[in-house]
Amino acid sequence: MRRTFGALLVLIATWLIPAFSAWGQLNCTSCNTQFLQGELSGLDTSCTAGSALDLLPDFLDYTSDCSDGFSTAVAKFPLGNERVCNGNRPEDLPYFFGTVHLHNFESTGLANSDAFTIDGAGGTWTMHDDNIATFEGRILNRLNASLQFQVELVLELSTSGASWMAQGGNINLAGSDSTEAENWGIWQVKPLMSRMVGLSGLAGQFLLVQNSSVDVSHPFQVGTNAHGFPTNTEGVAGNFGWSTCIGSVVHGGFGQVAVEFDSCVQHEATCASDRDAVGRYVVGNQAGYVEATRTVNLTDQDPPTFTEVPDDLELECPADPYDVVLSALPAAVDDCSSWVLDSIVNVVPGTCAQEVRVLTTYLASDACGNTSEHLHTVEVVDRTAPTLTAPASVEFGCDEPLVYDDAFALDACEGEVPVVELAAQIVDGDCPSNYTVLRTFVSTDGCGNDTTVVQTVQVRDLEPPTFILPDHVFLDCGEPEDYPDIAVEDNCTPTSDLPLDIANFLVDSECEGSRLLQRQAQSTDACGNLGEGFHLVTISDSTPPTFVEVPEDMTLACGSETPLPWPTVEDDCSTWEVEVVADTTWLDCPQNMDVVRTFVATDACGNVAEVSHTVSYRDTTPPQLTLPENDVQIDCDADWVFDGAGLAEDLCSDVVWDVQTQVTAPAEGSVFSLLVTATASDQCGNAATGQFLVNNVDSEAPQFTFVPEDLTLVCEDPIPPSFPEASDACSPVFYASSDTTVAHPDVGVYQVIRRFEVSDVYGNVADSMQTFTVLDYAPPVFTFVPPGDTVYCGVPPALVQAEAVDNCGDVTMVVSEEIAAEDALGNETLVRRYEAFDLAGNSTVATQVVQMENYVPPAFGTVPADVSLACDQPWESGLPEVVPGCGPWELSVTEDTLEGSCGNLLTLVRTFDLTDETGLVDQAIQTQTQVDITPPTLNAVAFWPLNCGDDMDLLPQPVVLDDCNGETTLTWSDEVSVQGCATPASEVIRTYTATDACGNQSSASTAAVFLDLIPPVWTTLPQDTTVNCEVSMDVVYPTALDNCSAVEVAWFADTLGLPTTGTYTVLNTFLAS
Repeated sequence: MRRTFGALLVLIATWLIPAFSAWGQLNCTSCNTQFLQGELSGLDTSCTAGSALDLLPDFLDYTSDCSDGFSTAVAKFPLGNERVCNGNRPEDLPYFFGTVHLHNFESTGLANSDAFTIDGAGGTWTMHDDNIATFEGRILNRLNASLQFQVELVLELSTSGASWMAQGGNINLAGSDSTEAENWGIWQVKPLMSRMVGLSGLAGQFLLVQNSSVDVSHPFQVGTNAHGFPTNTEGVAGNFGWSTCIGSVVHGGFGQVAVEFDSCVQHEATCASDRDAVGRYVVGNQAGYVEATRTVNLTDQDPPTFTEVPDDLELECPADPYDVVLSALPAAVDDCSSWVLDSIVNVVPGTCAQEVRVLTTYLASDACGNTSEHLHTVEVVDRTAPTLTAPASVEFGCDEPLVYDDAFALDACEGEVPVVELAAQIVDGDCPSNYTVLRTFVSTDGCGNDTTVVQTVQVRDLEPPTFILPDHVFLDCGEPEDYPDIAVEDNCTPTSDLPLDIANFLVDSECEGSRLLQRQAQSTDACGNLGEGFHLVTISDSTPPTFVEVPEDMTLACGSETPLPWPTVEDDCSTWEVEVVADTTWLDCPQNMDVVRTFVATDACGNVAEVSHTVSYRDTTPPQLTLPENDVQIDCDADWVFDGAGLAEDLCSDVVWDVQTQVTAPAEGSVFSLLVTATASDQCGNAATGQFLVNNVDSEAPQFTFVPEDLTLVCEDPIPPSFPEASDACSPVFYASSDTTVAHPDVGVYQVIRRFEVSDVYGNVADSMQTFTVLDYAPPVFTFVPPGDTVYCGVPPALVQAEAVDNCGDVTMVVSEEIAAEDALGNETLVRRYEAFDLAGNSTVATQVVQMENYVPPAFGTVPADVSLACDQPWESGLPEVVPGCGPWELSVTEDTLEGSCGNLLTLVRTFDLTDETGLVDQAIQTQTQVDITPPTLNAVAFWPLNCGDDMDLLPQPVVLDDCNGETTLTWSDEVSVQGCATPASEVIRTYTATDACGNQSSASTAAVFLDLIPPVWTTLPQDTTVNCEVSMDVVYPTALDNCSAVEVAWFADTLGLPTTGTYTVLNTFLAS
């Protein structure tokens, strides 16, 4: 960047005005001053004693032969963390300026030029912690290079540019942006500590440097174009005052420094032993000074202390000891430095193939190389016997063949193991056909654990004897009773050994003249099974009853109580029942009829006889009315029609209705009312009359005309908005909706049930539902599968977990192993199968192949690859896969953290060293680079309803989150869509854009929907009035206002009553919209 310097030249001309005041000790009288010897020794102490800077004394004891005219100064420097910049004369600095310019220096007679140039080595700016810095370098007079000074400036960061200016201080704003300059830090010179010591032609001469007292002077600042000096890169510049003694005369002036940095290096101490401190103590005046240095050296000789270590464990196989080793890491603390954890794993075989011990030595090392050790033991044992499953106990019939199933055994460590069946044992039962077979099975695993089970097989005679029965026999009453024989047989007992018992039972039937004979046969076999059989003999009755007396014919009035005489009946064999059947004959009047009653007599055995008599009826009674006791209610959009069904009853004939209606004053809550007069007449002219009211009301809920259909979505889809449609016959419709999330009953992630509710003015409500089903069809995707590997010396390979992600939720990883091949030398191929399952049961499979061979030296297998990590991700702590030899080995990790490319990003360089008894055998490096490619996250609502006339400031502003830097910028723009007066009245799309510190951007929008849901408000209404019938009735219109749009007023009139009667009502209804 190039600057112009017109203003700077004017400023320099102002500086040349001879105005100077010294720092207060302008005394050329020498003092004999020295520090006490005992105060000059340094301090060596442990890092646990505290900060080295705090251990430095405030000042050292000294002696002086002067009682006044001298000053003291002290500067304390923390070591280990410094920023060191080397710089030279700015390229664009005007020629007449020196890199260090000492105004009025020519007046001392020591040189012919005020301008000094820094030598080829450049000047060094060192900025320590605790806001203290130094500037050092050798300068040469422009006209005489033998005139040299060694510049030694000590500066303190005192305040900000804004505070400095508020106190009346100056900042040169001519060469830089004023706001930027005001925010720079202000560095001020420490008097007596800062000086320029003469070299070569100026040997023996020194200048004391202090803050300039010239009104237009500027303090030191660090940055680009500090105080307007042209530095194209970062540099340091500022003004100072200087003074020196020439004989007994004090000369002084002011000067400036302008240096442009060529390079800067940041030193950081990770070991506490490197975080020392130095104190510089000065006593003197313009004539001379003495300086002493006090050093505090911190030492860190104590290793980290383990605060938490995993317990030694004994696991039952098939547990994997490496899962415990990898998950149960110890914790440690170090009072002074950071520390890292390494481990050495040694595997010891057990007494059988399924048992093993894993010995892990954990090494906690701090940044200074101090190390603590802890030994952790995980032992896998096999003390569990196989699970032996015998065939289930079974039972066979005595005449069935015996069929045997095999037993099988599974061991948790070995899988399926052999089963041995011992000789079967036969136990006799309680009868000749019953006995038990006991089958014994034994299974033993490779470590000697065994299991025994027994299967029981029972043979039983469970079937009773069966009978050979004759057919059913039917007899008439009085016939001789002759019964056929019954035979018996059994599946296991000989027929000759079967007893036969027969017993007869007489069973009465429903009719007295018939009966049933039951013959019961019983027999028991040799094992006590009882069998039964039955033979039936039926005796029946076929003679019908006889009528002895029959009722005479009679004539009755219609509607009168009718006597119902019954005939007299006899039956010689059983009881009987009489039923009557009526046959009607209509005469000249429909209500006059003759009824012929036919009597049917049936005895208990179903024999039937019939006889008849006639009853005549005549109609003389009018219908009986049952009109509604309460008012009839009908819906406002329904047409009422009189329906006389069930409202009149006539004992003899149908009813004919005559209905008259008259409009009357409406009942409370009704639109209008009708007075109904109804007359019912029968077919013979008999009539009855009654009245009731019909009220018109609104009781029907709105009807849905459209409901959004159910939708099936995948889990990454958003739930879309949806709206139903409905209508009501009598009033406007109001809409509401709510969403409820429930678990899916079958397959999927979840369901969202959207309930729509519509209602009318009278509070009638209807609802409907829409279902969103969110499913997961995609299986997980592997993001990392361990590569193939080779292990040596029979050590089982360490389990490295594969990694997978799913687009809908968490992933469950299932790992299984199988020995796929083995050669004659004992080398094996292990196939490790990884299967990743998502929440919906979708799965993906990947495999890793490990070769297990004998080899001597340890070596790296898979080394963690260079990775790029998001800034919110932790550093990966994975270690290289080490293929061990046949002896112990050690893996150490060294980590270096470097500045990254943007913002707070970092780069971690991890160096892995593999050693055995012979020393270093292999080395690998992994670089982990932080990147920021993720834009901020905006949680903006999709839409937001506003009332007509609301301000856009009522929109909820989105929450902005950024994974890498909390400082984000949020901007927005609006797009307006006007849609007239209909709801919604208008829509504004506000688009938000969030930008993070590294330039990543993301956007989201909120639709502001302006709704006009508030009806107009009446401002004036006409009063009800009563007028004479000859007066003209003019309509007086009301007025109304609306908060969103113009209002139109419509009206319609209803006449209640008849104008011809002289008294009636005109009802004017007004509608504002």
